[in-house]
Amino acid sequence: MTDFSGIHLITTGEQSIDTLAEIIKDIHPYFRAIHLRERNRSARELLEWIERLRVSGCSTEQIIVNDRVDVAHYAGLHTVQLASHSIPIQRMKLLYPSLHFGCSVHSSEELTFSILHHASYVIYGHIFATNSKQGLSGRGIQALQKLTNDHNLPVIAIGGITPNLVQSVRKAGAKGIALLSGVLKASDPLASMKAYVEAWETS
Repeated sequence: MTDFSGIHLITTGEQSIDTLAEIIKDIHPYFRAIHLRERNRSARELLEWIERLRVSGCSTEQIIVNDRVDVAHYAGLHTVQLASHSIPIQRMKLLYPSLHFGCSVHSSEELTFSILHHASYVIYGHIFATNSKQGLSGRGIQALQKLTNDHNLPVIAIGGITPNLVQSVRKAGAKGIALLSGVLKASDPLASMKAYVEAWETS
């Protein structure tokens, strides 16, 4: 079974492929996966983005496409991240049995459903307050701890995670962390990436 533990990056939907490719060229050795969450991109554009990421050093296993299973299948990728609006995982597993699927979940019930239908991992959050979820409180470490205690599917924590919070997230049982602006929109993405890696590896 593929190991999804470690640091996941999620694209912001605000950067050009030129900007992203330049960043990835420096930091690709340090993360487990990069998720293409580009809702406004066409299938053709996503295929171009995947090729640019490969040229920048990403392996096929590192690139995860959100929602677009057709793009992932055509590009020879291994994993698709499903959202609440995606075609249900049980149907995707029937159509594409060789692909891995991650699911975004927000409750224990959704996690149980993902386990039942053989998801490879889940992304759970938001754990802490974050600018991308303004006005909404984070679910917190205790909720994450309960989730990981009750289930054995790998949980990737997301939302407001800074390097100084990585230790508490990992101690709560998360198998990975997912980051957006903390790395990709940082003034020095490489330095930021290394700070997260150090925090993850020493926690």
